[in-house]
Amino acid sequence: MPHFTDSTGRVWTLAVTIGAARHIKNAGIVDLLNPDANDPPLAQRLLNTETVIDLIWLLTADQIEKAGMSQDDFLRALDGPAALAAETALREALTDFFRDRRDDLVRALEKAGELVAAEVAANRALIDDPEAQAELDAHLAGKRKTLLATLRQTAAPTAGT
Repeated sequence: MPHFTDSTGRVWTLAVTIGAARHIKNAGIVDLLNPDANDPPLAQRLLNTETVIDLIWLLTADQIEKAGMSQDDFLRALDGPAALAAETALREALTDFFRDRRDDLVRALEKAGELVAAEVAANRALIDDPEAQAELDAHLAGKRKTLLATLRQTAAPTAGT
């Protein structure tokens, strides 16, 4: 079963079942039992961090209660790496749930994960690109010159004063 470890070392298991899907639908998050009824589509909604965290919370609620924790305690233990691991486990749990019935949704979930990974890689490449840094430096230098010229012009005495 898909699982993840939070920042304190606790292991959480995610399983999407019919009962869990009804609970998620009743909470107004998404309709996993009728995925085509979601607007925006399910794969797109899973790109929203808040929706993902809500799903993870609902799927672990019984475990959290058994551990004597509050929702805030649980969320505080989801630092960056733990949140990423939880999101990956959620995609795996959803893939397991839909695998035999809706292979189109499985592919959409996989594609959404690929898109997130590609976006992160593209952002990292841009951040590390020396040309992008040079453009940013030139842009900021131009802004600085404009600001200094404006300040000098404002501070200069006018004729007749």
